[in-house]
Amino acid sequence: GFSNPVFELARPRRCLPQRRAMMVPENDNPLRTLSVEEGIVPTRGAYVRRYIAALFAASFFVSGLAIALWSSMGMGQVALDWLQAHAWLWFPFTAVYVVILFVLLLLDFFMPPHLPGEYMRLWKTDFCFGRGLFVVAAVCFWCSCLFLADEYPSVPLVITLLLEPLLMAAIRFRLVKQILLRPAVDSATGPGSAAENKGQGVQRDLHRVTVVLAQEADAGRFYSSTMGAFASVAIASLAAWLVWVLGGERHVTLLSTKECSNGWLAPLECTGSFSYRGDTYDGCTMARNDVPWCAHSQEFSGTWSNCLKCNDSEVMAWSAVPATGCSLGMSLSRAYRAGLDLTEADCQQLCAYEPLCRFAVYYGAAGCTEPPCLGSDGAPRTRCGLATNCAISNASSSAAFTAFEKQMQSRVTITDKDKDELYILWSAPLVIAVSNFVFACFAASRVYFQRSYTATASQMILDSVSPAVLSRSDELVRVTAQQQEQAMRHLSIFVKMVVFAFIFIITLFWIAGQLFLAHSEVATMVLGLFGAFFLVFVFFTALSLKRVATYLWDSLASLPVWRTARALVRSDWTRAVVVCCGLPAIPVVVFLSMLNQCVRKSRGLYNNQSGAREEGGHDDALASCEDPRKLWVTPRMHQLICEARGWDKLSILFRCYVLCLLMFGYTTFPICLNVFLSWFSAFLQEMEIGFPVIVVITFFTGVAAFLLPPVPGLTVYVFGGIMMSSTCPQGFWAGAMVNIALGWFLKLVACAIQQKVIGGLLGKSLWVRQTCGVHKVAIRCIEAEMRRPGWTLGKVAILCGGPDWPVSVLAGILKLSLFQCELGTVPIIFFIIPCSLSGSFYMKRGTSELWTRSGNLMLVLSIVISGTLWVIAGWAMQRQLENNYAELTRPLPQNVDLEWLDYKAGQIAERVRVTWADVPCLVRYAYALGAFAHIMVCHTFYFGFSYLFNAFEVSDSVDDLQSWYGDEGIVTFLGCIALGVYVVGWFGPMVLRCWKAVATSGPIARAAEALDAAEAEWKAAWLEKARNWTPEDAKVKSEAPEEQASSAAPLGIADETGSQ
Repeated sequence: GFSNPVFELARPRRCLPQRRAMMVPENDNPLRTLSVEEGIVPTRGAYVRRYIAALFAASFFVSGLAIALWSSMGMGQVALDWLQAHAWLWFPFTAVYVVILFVLLLLDFFMPPHLPGEYMRLWKTDFCFGRGLFVVAAVCFWCSCLFLADEYPSVPLVITLLLEPLLMAAIRFRLVKQILLRPAVDSATGPGSAAENKGQGVQRDLHRVTVVLAQEADAGRFYSSTMGAFASVAIASLAAWLVWVLGGERHVTLLSTKECSNGWLAPLECTGSFSYRGDTYDGCTMARNDVPWCAHSQEFSGTWSNCLKCNDSEVMAWSAVPATGCSLGMSLSRAYRAGLDLTEADCQQLCAYEPLCRFAVYYGAAGCTEPPCLGSDGAPRTRCGLATNCAISNASSSAAFTAFEKQMQSRVTITDKDKDELYILWSAPLVIAVSNFVFACFAASRVYFQRSYTATASQMILDSVSPAVLSRSDELVRVTAQQQEQAMRHLSIFVKMVVFAFIFIITLFWIAGQLFLAHSEVATMVLGLFGAFFLVFVFFTALSLKRVATYLWDSLASLPVWRTARALVRSDWTRAVVVCCGLPAIPVVVFLSMLNQCVRKSRGLYNNQSGAREEGGHDDALASCEDPRKLWVTPRMHQLICEARGWDKLSILFRCYVLCLLMFGYTTFPICLNVFLSWFSAFLQEMEIGFPVIVVITFFTGVAAFLLPPVPGLTVYVFGGIMMSSTCPQGFWAGAMVNIALGWFLKLVACAIQQKVIGGLLGKSLWVRQTCGVHKVAIRCIEAEMRRPGWTLGKVAILCGGPDWPVSVLAGILKLSLFQCELGTVPIIFFIIPCSLSGSFYMKRGTSELWTRSGNLMLVLSIVISGTLWVIAGWAMQRQLENNYAELTRPLPQNVDLEWLDYKAGQIAERVRVTWADVPCLVRYAYALGAFAHIMVCHTFYFGFSYLFNAFEVSDSVDDLQSWYGDEGIVTFLGCIALGVYVVGWFGPMVLRCWKAVATSGPIARAAEALDAAEAEWKAAWLEKARNWTPEDAKVKSEAPEEQASSAAPLGIADETGSQ
């Protein structure tokens, strides 16, 4: 036997518990059994209580700090006001961390190529200086984010929450044990016998096994403790917040310029007593008869009103007049009209006391020169009234609508930003609880797959253990293989969960950015939280999967989910997305690389060329570069540039045009839709059409829209919600319910027409079937899932979550059962409800903040449901591919004509392949410049939307539009320039298309003629191959596309022109 190695913790000797425990074989784990057989006994490492104490303390400290500093339960208002008053400090803090990071980047601090295997060092013996500078930069970055509170009040809360997982990771690295080996035989004693050397090799192998077991057991304790800490803080924060909210104490600290908000949280904010301008009022939110605007609020919408009493401001006299048939689709039991002769300023102030209804300023009628149109001083009389079409007596023509905020006697306006700050401070403990719950879910997923992860990590070492040891027991090898297979299956599920979680979080992040960012600070907080969740998830994934990342990449390469992911990463679509998103930053990155290369040359890092190759370390490009001193950028950047040169530029630029077109449509379509819906709504009201006729018109309009491929179903449901809710004589909510039922029935009817009429007719065309790829693996996966009878999760997700027109038409092309497809579409009602309500609430935008945010909430909910269905559909397709891969890849004889068309198209494309070098220079420049113009215009749309387009809500009147362009129109002058650049950019694709049609028409015709002569022979050979097909052929076929793509060469233009 051999003496046991000693395992120690990397901490002072006095803290190391001097005790050891024998490992007992558990669940027939072969590695544990093997370790005990060899006498290898690892210690337990850091105890659970150490992790529990440290992690719980860190989690409660950070969350408590966030509650104390950034919520109304603590000193949130005071802290926020101080940061806003000292917002100028953002500039020095930002300058400090930018300069430090810039210098560290130029000095190769993060991944020094001259220090292989080292990170975050400036030189070999640098242990403190460089890292100290980095810590200073990190602190300055955190402080600079705090001073963004003036523009983004939610940023301090979000960045404080990010400290929690980072602090826990630091604790993990501080407490993790480093296992050290004390060899049983001193290597300095000289060579021993062959048996002794072999024994030492076996001992080292078994030592590696026990190291992995001990490290993974320690990681399991860490993630379990982390999950408990996050969950405990979430429960504690939520409990404290509920007690605080429901306890009847002051819930909002109000400044002298703020009042109780008139939104969702007003009942909780104002139920108790509160301080306003030094006075205390009790129960101020109850509607009172002596406060006209409170009474109006109660009768108008039943919401809470402001908290001021009549004697706090100058209030004019009011007289009640009946009003019905308001243009916003609401009936009022009472309305108020000014009973005094007022100036225009007084009228506007009086209108400001009615915050829940939009007002117009009424002037004397044109041509009226006698009382009551004129006052005693000869000036026109001015009256305040409700919106037009509300039957206000003696009201003349109205001027442009103007929405006024509530004003105090001090003339201070209550802005939406002030209200949002109150919401953020009020809801901060709830946000902290939700964030900790999300973090706990991340840790729980790692704990759940702990055994599978450990088994896979251990197998990496077991594969390299001496065969003499493994051969001691055949049963050991058998048990190992079984456990490894089960562990790999579990890890495959874990990998898919990680991938789809990435997609889902990114989808939520994108939704929050598109729907909320321009509307409220609360929305900015939601956007920041999604971004924080995404960053933490990336960090968690890298930390928890680092041991087997490479192993999984090689071992799971045969699984369909991995092949799909790798193909997606290498696809031209992914490259086009990278180009579109990163094009403005590419010159900056290249310039930094040039500066970094100059610094490296001045430091003499490349003087010893062989040494530079050996010291490549982190930079593989440096090791493969012959002479990096001749490069004008760093070797890594040079490698990326060389790789980009090998891309199919025509394909990538074409996809850039497509992506920019989608972005352009996404940006401009809602503006045009608002104008059209506003005009259509006014048109129906002027025509005085009955509600049943409007229902019929909406139904056929929706069916016609569903039959158009570019129109998404969401637009149809939103349009129906606007029409039904604004015209229903029974009121708003009755119209909303009618629209939900109408939208559901409309969807089922449209799906039937699309499937049986459009899809049935298109399915008879061989070209359509070949273009749709009904014989390809992806479509066959969808077909296999949709042919399952009844309700299955994947089938419902495809039918309800997929694009409306393509899915239904594809079902008709595949000749699926109409009844089964309609049955699978029935659950679409749960998607239609939030879509329809978003349209109904959309109609009330501008009338109240409550309706605006409710509409945003419903739209977000509908898109989240759609995104969830997409994830489920993708999961179901991958499951079909993994479970039935052999059957789904089996060639079907009935598809021989489709396979021939694919082969023919591929051969023609290969023989007449047009590359970037074949295109004339002028055409290339025009094509590339057009793509560049489109990408820059799309970035301008995204970051400068408010400078290019003016706001127009669907509740606004088209008559108020003075022009389509200009400062008073929909599109500003800058927007007109951007649109003009986008239109001119299409000149490049048009030129390329014309040149390509002329240059390739002849070669394509000759290639097609040659292929047609071999059609019969090819089909016979393919049918023979299909009859003799075996499942083993599928593995070979899965690698064929990459080989063909790599071996394809441009044959057509050069060869054909040469033969001519």
